[in-house]
Amino acid sequence: MSIPNHANDGSSVVIVGSFAPIHRGHFDAIRAASRAVSEQIEPVGSIILSPNSDEYLARKLRGKGEELSWTYDRRIDAILEQSAPVEGIPTFVDDITGRYIGLEEINFEVPHTLRRSLGLAANRLFFVTGSDQLPSMQLHLENPDNRSVCVLRPGHMEALNEQLQQDWVMRAVQEGRYIITERDDMVNDISSTNIRRLA
Repeated sequence: MSIPNHANDGSSVVIVGSFAPIHRGHFDAIRAASRAVSEQIEPVGSIILSPNSDEYLARKLRGKGEELSWTYDRRIDAILEQSAPVEGIPTFVDDITGRYIGLEEINFEVPHTLRRSLGLAANRLFFVTGSDQLPSMQLHLENPDNRSVCVLRPGHMEALNEQLQQDWVMRAVQEGRYIITERDDMVNDISSTNIRRLA
């Protein structure tokens, strides 16, 4: 993982996902999360993209009746071909963590690996999640040292109000550890699944 210690002057916005393939919806979420952290907490010093493992993605695709065609290395290459999502903020790809971890370990291992890489600077990691994946942040946010940003996703708003009433969510929001923000584009809901099926 080529993330230098000096890269994190300020908070790091971290987005974990399958990225099969990465698309403009991911970049929209990154920009919205980065802006929210900068406006409400402190300037964002870096952005880190961390793809899930092949094991994780293969299991996810089997549930949809799909085969694994977007391998880990292919997804890394596709990310590296992109321009930085936010001009002026260094963007790094965590190409180690996701190669080895499965579904159960991801919420622990990704922050653990980034903290070991970044050292003391990593005490300000903001993990990005879409509103459709809000429950996945419970284990992460029950630790009072952890932070996250929920980026509202169009088309997945039905259960959000109910989820926002849960104690762990309300506590993290009140403590300023969980920021909820809108995407720039709240009309078009692009997904990797639709991109794969149209390819």
